Amino acid sequence: MDAIIIVFFISIGILVLINLFYRFLINQKEATRIKDRVKELGDEMKKATGDKQRISSLYSDMMKEQGKLMKMSLKPMLISFVVVACFLPVINMFYGDMPSTTMNAGLNVANVTLGGPQNFGGAQYYLEKIGNNTIKINKVNSDSCNIYTLEKNNTDNTIVKVENDTCELLPCNRYICDNRYVITEKVTTSANQTDTKIVFSNVVAATPFTLPFVGSQWVWLYWYILVSLPMMIVIRKLYGIKV
Repeated sequence: MDAIIIVFFISIGILVLINLFYRFLINQKEATRIKDRVKELGDEMKKATGDKQRISSLYSDMMKEQGKLMKMSLKPMLISFVVVACFLPVINMFYGDMPSTTMNAGLNVANVTLGGPQNFGGAQYYLEKIGNNTIKINKVNSDSCNIYTLEKNNTDNTIVKVENDTCELLPCNRYICDNRYVITEKVTTSANQTDTKIVFSNVVAATPFTLPFVGSQWVWLYWYILVSLPMMIVIRKLYGIKV
């Protein structure tokens, strides 16, 4: 299954789980009453313009009501943080940036595991740096997938897979196990040495247009946020959640 679909359903699953806590740990009728009361107090404050004593009293009552609301939402909020803190690193483990081992300075070789940890279906690849800006990706064993690009067939304009395990110019795009990767080189310099790693960024979604700060090739986190924002509104409405 494509990464875009998997991350989509995981995002919805996390939202459903989080909102279940809000639905059952908060008395929604009481929460609605408090919100309505806060709105009433706000309207009364507008009408009491110029009466400082009255405004001070209304403001004090409003703060008490809002404090009750915050106290009610504290428990599900903390549980939600725990749920997100548990799930997001797991998603990143499979769909986040995958750096190679440090490139051997003498032999210009390194290893990288793609598709998740090796114990959970990930496959290892052997990388060779040829010249200054060319990387060859080698399959290590039968678990490794073919490396290819998608190209248009000149005869009938269909899109075909063309095996291509060499990136002649970084950054480049390659498909491995049907996952699209942007392959870049990361160089870090310390006082004593320079370390080079090859980073495989999993492109979960792509758009025909470029967005500021995001670009046109989206990693899993951008797609997760894009799915979560509208679906949060839908799920909360379905559950009848007011807070």
